[in-house]
Amino acid sequence: MSRVVAFRPKYPAPSNLTDIASRRILITNATHGAGPVVAHAFAAHGCQMVLQSGEPVAVAGLAGEISDEAGDVRVFGCGLADGAGAGRLSRAALSAYGGIDVVVNQLDLGAITLAHAATPEDCEAALLEALEAQTVVAEEAAEGMRQAGRGGLVLHLVIIGDAGKGCPRDALARHAVTALTMDAARTWQEHAIRVNVIVAEQVETDRALEEISGIALMLADDGGRHLSGKVLAVR
Repeated sequence: MSRVVAFRPKYPAPSNLTDIASRRILITNATHGAGPVVAHAFAAHGCQMVLQSGEPVAVAGLAGEISDEAGDVRVFGCGLADGAGAGRLSRAALSAYGGIDVVVNQLDLGAITLAHAATPEDCEAALLEALEAQTVVAEEAAEGMRQAGRGGLVLHLVIIGDAGKGCPRDALARHAVTALTMDAARTWQEHAIRVNVIVAEQVETDRALEEISGIALMLADDGGRHLSGKVLAVR
């Protein structure tokens, strides 16, 4: 498993996608950051979608935007304040379509989360605490994939923030995200469950959003089945 991969696909690259339409997708924090663009990208291929957001009105609006193209859309207008709420979301998402094939787990770290992290170990501990709910979503979804015996993909989309190039917190965050991703990839690899992460410095440009969407589609497709434990940088 390599640590960082330079990966710049074209979106939507339909000629490279073979079986996206059959995928059942869960997107957390779907109304924030790259969530809406990723949702539109999967919907354009007819996927069944479960969208979560703590903004009920916004996520209902997003579902309305993609409903004509998506195979089906379910909405969960609830936050992920703690592990218990995340567990309820995961179970509801797994039951919506009889399973989940792809989780796009969007995490916005920002500089505040890591303000007191002085070492890579401190950073990893801070991330684990801050991302408890998202970690529960990923683990429960992966366990559902294992029980179904079909494999699947957990794709974390981590927005680092704009602390500045070369910022120590940025480097610590990348180190911790890499370690967490590779550990999870090793844990689930025997069950054909892949774990990857996109690390984005920002998601305000069309180029960044296009790149994130293209990566998500490619990893979810059959052609991405050999990729796990990858940390994919988007700037």
